[in-house]
Amino acid sequence: MKLIVRIILGILSFFVTCLLIVTIIFLFQKENGNTMTISGYTSFVNIGTSMLPEIQVGDMVIVHEQESYKIGDIISYENDDEITVTHRIIDKDGKKYITKGDNKKFTDDEK
Repeated sequence: MKLIVRIILGILSFFVTCLLIVTIIFLFQKENGNTMTISGYTSFVNIGTSMLPEIQVGDMVIVHEQESYKIGDIISYENDDEITVTHRIIDKDGKKYITKGDNKKFTDDEK
């Protein structure tokens, strides 16, 4: 019985330690306003409503650069104000993608 309790406590300690490490990383990330990148995957927390209902406020978004994209894909990019935007590709004009938030009336390049 003592062995089973020790095993369970060891497993719980491992998961609590992992959760603590991840929490510290995300607190540090939020504190510095940076995104976290691990093995080519970048994560950040969504703060906007432009992609509702697909992506909610507070959802973690994890992205990985692809070789190509197609209409309908959701992508993240940094705009001219250095803000990360996550929107859906709705069209392509030459080499330029036209994007729009699912919850917006206008494309990103329209004012």
